[in-house]
Amino acid sequence: MEAITLSPAKILKIDDRVGSIRIGKDADLILCSASLLDPQNEIKAVFIDGQKVA
Repeated sequence: MEAITLSPAKILKIDDRVGSIRIGKDADLILCSASLLDPQNEIKAVFIDGQKVA
């Protein structure tokens, strides 16, 4: 997953704020039942600014 999240953040030089899950970083998260690329994947929950929205 680093290639999808942290690597682009490093290229854009914003990895101090985004790209990985760490205390103090900005993050919107989704919880999935499988890999993001799996056609059978289902989104189980969505969190924006630390609040569950779906």
